[in-house]
Amino acid sequence: MFNDNERVIITKKSKTDLILTIVSIIISIAIFFISVSFYKNEKRASIELKEKRNAKMKQQQKAQNEQMQKQHKENIDLQREQFEFQKTLYAPSPEDEKQQVNKHFEITPVDKLSGFLSIDKLDGLQKEKEALKEFILYIKNPAEAKQFGLKPPTGALFYGVPGTGKTTLARTLAKESKLPYIEIIGSEFSKKYVGEAPKLVKNLFAKARDLAEKNNGVIVCIDEAEGAFRDLSSYDSHNGSRTDVVNQFKSEMTSMKNNPDKPIFLIGTTNHINQIEPAIIDRFTYKIEVFLPELVAVQAALARLANKMKITDEAKTYLQNEMATKIHQHDELRSFRSMGNYIQKAGYIAFSKPKEQIDKQDLDEAFDALKPNNNPNRHNN
Repeated sequence: MFNDNERVIITKKSKTDLILTIVSIIISIAIFFISVSFYKNEKRASIELKEKRNAKMKQQQKAQNEQMQKQHKENIDLQREQFEFQKTLYAPSPEDEKQQVNKHFEITPVDKLSGFLSIDKLDGLQKEKEALKEFILYIKNPAEAKQFGLKPPTGALFYGVPGTGKTTLARTLAKESKLPYIEIIGSEFSKKYVGEAPKLVKNLFAKARDLAEKNNGVIVCIDEAEGAFRDLSSYDSHNGSRTDVVNQFKSEMTSMKNNPDKPIFLIGTTNHINQIEPAIIDRFTYKIEVFLPELVAVQAALARLANKMKITDEAKTYLQNEMATKIHQHDELRSFRSMGNYIQKAGYIAFSKPKEQIDKQDLDEAFDALKPNNNPNRHNN
């Protein structure tokens, strides 16, 4: 079909096409690898550039943070210098500082104890008075007690329902022992700014030690003690200053600075013993529950209160018999504070009519005005 010349031409053309195809493939492969290599180089360059930028930004941020920290430290140092300058400028004199400390305490020196009730003048409270007598026996005879091997009592915690005479018992203890008496409300320790309350505790005991050295002892009464001795488990992490107060009291009560020969007797009074830190309770030698008065004590208290008022003889008899029995049947009325309020109420009723004296009708009206919804006492002691 083809002659020899034509076959040679076709063969040469096929070889040429094959060579061109192979060359084309080789060039394509070369271009592919060159492109891949270029892409990788571009990507690597982009990553390196990004890393350099990030490193530069981190370095700048670090420099800014260091500058801010330096400025913050300089501001704090400046504030501290200004504060120290103000302290120096307005620092109170030793006398002013002493007055500042003492204003939180009510101090009754020995020669002023006559205003307190003696133990024989207390109405009722027989069990409580017996416990006090043991306490007073040591205070009045410390040398003999020491020779006997007795340690000085650390103090007493009076607890019970309101108005039963717990603070009066503390004051009576001071009068009977003839020791100076310091009284402070427990809530004073929760009113202070952070750091001030523990300092107030230190100042209290410093003052107490000073008085004890001069008078062979001192009595310190923390009234409404749950305000100062709050159970540590009731506080969260945000009440560090409150826990500091409790811990400071624990430290001061057992401090080596306390002279056992001239002791500090700490008295606590509370209506809420369950709110007080157990470690504080354990530090009191005596834990004395103060109960509501029995009928005989109610009669004695009403008679004593009536003697201070203008009242008819008939009303006095009525008060000590029928009314005393009625009052004794209501816990809310038979505390000493409530009985005082009752007599005052009867006095105001008579005074407003007006009358010259309190009579039986005034006593009945006062009882009806104050009785707690005819609810008789729920527990007798």
